[in-house]
Amino acid sequence: MDGREWHLAVAREPGHRFSLVRALKFVPSFSPAEELASATIAKLTLGMVEPRTAVGVLAVCETAVGVALVFGVQLRIAIGLLFVQMAGTLTPLALFPSIHVHQVP
Repeated sequence: MDGREWHLAVAREPGHRFSLVRALKFVPSFSPAEELASATIAKLTLGMVEPRTAVGVLAVCETAVGVALVFGVQLRIAIGLLFVQMAGTLTPLALFPSIHVHQVP
């Protein structure tokens, strides 16, 4: 197994999980994170993007990252988008702290 095959093997497993979990956003009201994602995107775009459209675009982008990781296509772009997505995942912590922090230690 050369270096490229090893990297593909490492990227495939998280890619499967990433794309399957993110594909839940394609089904309305099926993803547990849909409401939070809608509220976050609405706040970031100052309400200029309709929540259903925003969640659909988010689902396409996230699923594309997962598929790229599984098949080893455009890995540099996929990993870059993965880091952007992870930053977006942490954004609700700053925008909606009351949702996440119930009791201050």
